[in-house]
Amino acid sequence: MSGTRNGARILTLPDDRVDEFLAFGAHAYPNRDYAQHFVRYVKNNPLQAENQETKILIATMNGLLVGQYVLSPFNYWFCGEQARGFWGWDYYFDPRFRHSGLGGLLAMRAIRGYQPYFAMDPNQEALDIHLALKTRIIGRLRQYLWLRGFAGVLAAGWARMQPASMDTTVLPTPIRATFPEDVHGKSMRWVRSEDMSKWRFSPWRPQAIEWERSAKFLTWRFLQEPEKYAIYFLDHMTGRFYFVVRRHRWKGLNVILLVDYRGPFTDGPVFASMLVACKNIARALRYHGVLTMSSHVFFDRLLGKSRFKRFRGESREFPIFSNAKLGEGTSGTRRELFATIADSDLEWSLHVNRSTGGAGGDIEVPAHV
Repeated sequence: MSGTRNGARILTLPDDRVDEFLAFGAHAYPNRDYAQHFVRYVKNNPLQAENQETKILIATMNGLLVGQYVLSPFNYWFCGEQARGFWGWDYYFDPRFRHSGLGGLLAMRAIRGYQPYFAMDPNQEALDIHLALKTRIIGRLRQYLWLRGFAGVLAAGWARMQPASMDTTVLPTPIRATFPEDVHGKSMRWVRSEDMSKWRFSPWRPQAIEWERSAKFLTWRFLQEPEKYAIYFLDHMTGRFYFVVRRHRWKGLNVILLVDYRGPFTDGPVFASMLVACKNIARALRYHGVLTMSSHVFFDRLLGKSRFKRFRGESREFPIFSNAKLGEGTSGTRRELFATIADSDLEWSLHVNRSTGGAGGDIEVPAHV
């Protein structure tokens, strides 16, 4: 599909412009190896084998590529039923052409053309465009941080005084030699494993919107980079509970990033054990703390009881948009949606300042529209 207006076009990425697209993406997201990222998380998406290809839209001005929008297919569950939709990823528009109106047209083509559509994007301009195009906020991810003792508190105080250029990238040291093979959380033992044969996905809570975590998804999402992620399963229940962590550098602090987690709804003791296990990993590595996010009141309460501190204010929350027909069940009470850092493209953007695009803040948001 393509559209033309005063030399401007929006079209599906043709094969002969892939290299140009990758160069454009590398400029937009300098903290990523964009070509490698494209292969791992676009081409290798397990739904590709089911003839549900990732769609990539580009915007051109007189032949020059000036914008991109990636639509990644995924499965989600709501009210006990499975459905398929698209995550909006890597929405970027060249700021030199931001007043052309083409960026908004690109977003409209993506959001209205590929439904049900979902996205996480805290950038104010992108937020305004999403709301103008009749998507609505169906939930928010909140940030939580636990600091390891007095040393962690001192380090956090030091980090607050650092300039905006403070590095926040993933630590380069491989985790295989440092992450423990097993870890205890209270009386429960968690075992690190890459064996997905026993994992069986079932929706966490039938009344909540939730993105699928099949064995294929876990393999695609985490095991393509085994040097980066550590997956832990509950020792005696490997088919029911897991969590995923990685090393991360945040405002000059070395932290364990709790990326993803799953288990039966309301099993508070196991999830509380998971949080203790993450703390024990931080202690074993002598890191400053644990960083994670929550979208549901169930986890909000557990994190609070485990002495994780919430980042206050809407600027510390990440809205989740959708145009899906979800009925009246999504009322914004933080009981209707279960998402983690591993959903959408949020994790890959946890590197640089969300407002300026420069290094040192919470999240990279280069979408200038």
